[in-house]
Amino acid sequence: MSQSNAASCPTLATELFEEIIGHFEDDDTTLLSLGLACKDLMLLTRPRAFDDIVFKDDNAIIQFDDLRSSEHSTIKARASFRRVQVDTWTFIKMLRDSQNPNSSHIRDILSSIAITHTLAIHSPAGGGISRKMIQAIPVHWRNSVRHLEITGGTHHGGSLFSLFSALPQLESLWLGNIRLRQWKHDFAAYAFPEAVTTVSLVNSPDLCSFVHKRCWLFGITHIRDIYLDADFDPRNENPFPMQYALQLPTHAQNIQSLTFHPTYPDLWECNTLQAPWFAYLQKLEVVRINLVDVHCGPALSFLEACITLSSVADTRFKVVDISLPALPKGMPTATYLQFADRVIEQKALSFVSPGELEWPLFDIILRGLPQGENLDRHIQLPMARKGAIRSPLWNATGRAC
Repeated sequence: MSQSNAASCPTLATELFEEIIGHFEDDDTTLLSLGLACKDLMLLTRPRAFDDIVFKDDNAIIQFDDLRSSEHSTIKARASFRRVQVDTWTFIKMLRDSQNPNSSHIRDILSSIAITHTLAIHSPAGGGISRKMIQAIPVHWRNSVRHLEITGGTHHGGSLFSLFSALPQLESLWLGNIRLRQWKHDFAAYAFPEAVTTVSLVNSPDLCSFVHKRCWLFGITHIRDIYLDADFDPRNENPFPMQYALQLPTHAQNIQSLTFHPTYPDLWECNTLQAPWFAYLQKLEVVRINLVDVHCGPALSFLEACITLSSVADTRFKVVDISLPALPKGMPTATYLQFADRVIEQKALSFVSPGELEWPLFDIILRGLPQGENLDRHIQLPMARKGAIRSPLWNATGRAC
């Protein structure tokens, strides 16, 4: 384009630019691409594209403020972020050095930032949530946080629940790699905010203390979704495998979705799935199931038990979603294909009953099957069985369409 043509190009109003950008609010890739088009779009899109910020230490907070005040910064005057991550030591230092001008400056910087969704707190080894630390969290953060992430550290149960209760708009909770200091404390004395519907517990050595010993998770009637990214081997320090936790004789009819990662499927018993609340699940998702070596057989048996139970007439299952790992080195493709055969065969059998031709239908999704394989043969069931099932259509990736 010549200079004369470029000079004659009309300048769009800022309001029109913002209207266009508003359609791509949740698409960071498109926002960054738009920012390359021209200077005006760059100034408008870059602040929206960088919606997460991690403060690794106190210096990072001060450097952020210097960057934000720079005339050429793409986050100039940035007032809010979707996700803000801070370190517990930051709050502790603010409390201990309350007279330090640097601490006062850090408090002012954090108070000038708004969180629209997620507060992530990282606790180094030996650190933890304290009641005084909770008081140091800016008030406007407490009223806007909808998702809380806590990673690492050793915590008092009472302090954790005090933090949960300090966030009245909290809807979901993610706890990863945490330990508890109070083993004998009665968690039933504490209550979650009623807005909380989703709880994720990830690789926490004391996970069973949360679920089994205290029973707090199953005593809450407003929890809808549970994500458990670990189970426990009794040969390790934790003597309570997850299978016992899931056998609690509770009536948690509110739980609709359960996602878990059975690291040791040989430790799971089939009667785990007979817990009273299991019949009320609508979705069961199994991630990264292990099909290698000694775990392969137990894993298949466990998944088949899940599918069989899901087919019982008085359950409410709509989806059974199983994610398989990438094909391990040396494992023949036939292993995966045989697994698909067994799953679909099991589904067909489960829908055929002497007294009832067709049982409630649900979807099975197998993710991670080898690409490029022709999986159509997996729905070629005997005619007597095929009439009692609406077979899924499988694409090249092995996912049900």
